[in-house]
Amino acid sequence: MNKILIIILLPFWFILSDKTEPEKKELQTENSLSLNDFVNTFGGVWLPEKYVNKIKESNSAYLSKNLILQISELTIHKRNLKNDTLFVGSSLNNHEGFGFNIWNTEHQIGCTFSNNIFEREKEKKYHFTYDLFKKSISIICKNNDGKVESHVDYIKVLEPEFISNRGGGGYEIISRTFTINGKYQILDSLKNDLGIVSFEPETGQIQNFQYEYYAIDTDFIGPLYSSDYILFRLKPEKYSAHEYLSVINKNDTILLYDNMEVMTDSTYDIELKNIKYYLINKNY
Repeated sequence: MNKILIIILLPFWFILSDKTEPEKKELQTENSLSLNDFVNTFGGVWLPEKYVNKIKESNSAYLSKNLILQISELTIHKRNLKNDTLFVGSSLNNHEGFGFNIWNTEHQIGCTFSNNIFEREKEKKYHFTYDLFKKSISIICKNNDGKVESHVDYIKVLEPEFISNRGGGGYEIISRTFTINGKYQILDSLKNDLGIVSFEPETGQIQNFQYEYYAIDTDFIGPLYSSDYILFRLKPEKYSAHEYLSVINKNDTILLYDNMEVMTDSTYDIELKNIKYYLINKNY
């Protein structure tokens, strides 16, 4: 009886062994990338996932501004890979330039890279991790006791070809896409019809308008009126020839206001002045 059991169990054991061992090896391989493979897989521009979800929901960069984090953008490009170290471009609060290095070490396992994020803060430890299955990147901050203080997930919003040396490209295109994008009938302050204009979010170009370029503000440092802001330029490179207007949404119409500085002995504020343009949505 015992011999029969052995004959029956041995093939079953071999079947389990042959099936589970390759799966285990495959899982280890899929979860661990070389730095070169990481760049090939994750190259592009990454923004905090919660910010992207918020601006999609609100169609407003201003209403999403509180979700712009200190490490606000990640740019991953092969040109920044030198030997065993990758420089990840970033920005602080989408306002100041920033960046850090990540690298492979023998002590790292799985999907975590060593890094020098905020290396001067000795009381905290930052983990730069990725998830191949979710196609996401995370930065996890732990204190000396190993307690997680923050866990930020980033998602890719642009491919590597959109990466520029000055950064901020992710916020520029995302803010244009979900704030002012597509075709609008435009009226002047007296409601004279100026025709149909077309806004292209990827390039910032405007067709059939006196201005050829636009941007939506995502840098909310300093006194501002509590709304979105649009910047018009005659040409993308003409920084001096521009107009800066407040954006107020009214159902299918966007009102663009001139701004007015209000100064007293103790305060400095921005208020709306007059309506400069009406944009009537034609994206239907």
